[in-house]
Amino acid sequence: MKQRNRASASGLFLLELIVAILFFAIASAFSVQIFVKAHKLNEQSQISNWAVNECAGFAEVLRSSDSTKETDAVISRLYPDSTSDTDRLYIYYDEDFSPCREDVAEYKISIEVNDRSSDTAGAITATDAEDQETYFELRPKRVHSGEGKEES
Repeated sequence: MKQRNRASASGLFLLELIVAILFFAIASAFSVQIFVKAHKLNEQSQISNWAVNECAGFAEVLRSSDSTKETDAVISRLYPDSTSDTDRLYIYYDEDFSPCREDVAEYKISIEVNDRSSDTAGAITATDAEDQETYFELRPKRVHSGEGKEES
C-alpha cells in the first residue's frame, strides 16, 4: 500500500514539474518576442534620428546658398563620394551612417535644389539605398535677403 502512495505522489510531482516547465517556456517565448520588437524599434529610431539630423544640416546649406553651383561645391567638398545628375545631388552612407561610395551604401540622401525664384530651397530626402524606403523628407523654406534685419 505504501508503494502505491509513493508512485502516485511521484506522478503528481512529475505533473507539477511539467506544468511549471510549460509555463516558463510560454513566458520565455513572449519575452523573446518583446525583445525582438524592442530591438527593431531601436534600429528604426536610430535611422530616423540620423535622417533628421543629416537632412537638417543639408537644409541649412540649401537655405544659405545663393546658387545651385554654390550648393554643389559645398557638398562636393564635404562629401567627395557624392554624385549628381541634372537636378539632384546624392550622398551615400554605410550601415554605420558614415559617408561612403555608392556601391557599398545602405542609405542615401538626395538633395534637389530649387532656383532662387522658388519659396522653397529644394527637397532633401533620406532613403534606403536599395529599396528606396523613405525615412525622412524635408522641404526647407528659403531665407530671403533682408528678412529679419532691422532698418535704421
